[in-house]
Amino acid sequence: MANGQSGLITGAARGIGEAIAKAYAAEGAFVYVTDIDENQGQLVAKSLGDSGAFAYMDVRNEEAWQIITQSILQKHKRLDVVVNNAGITGFESIDGPHDLTCPL
Repeated sequence: MANGQSGLITGAARGIGEAIAKAYAAEGAFVYVTDIDENQGQLVAKSLGDSGAFAYMDVRNEEAWQIITQSILQKHKRLDVVVNNAGITGFESIDGPHDLTCPL
């Protein structure tokens, strides 16, 4: 992403999403860090300084997509990149790693 662009990254509270958020912010973009993990997501957004903001978002909720998109367009007049990184495994209620190859 280039300087002045804005992006939305789902599942950005850790892992690949967090790394993408940090890379985009380092390139000068404003990044919306979204996740269902509010505490960790806010920490990631804070680490981006003035280049990031956190928004709680459950990607399974269509209305949440509409709300965040409208908010970004109002504030930045553009949304250049969306990275739909959030994983929905069906194991969200299980603590620890989610291994899809391992039967419950």
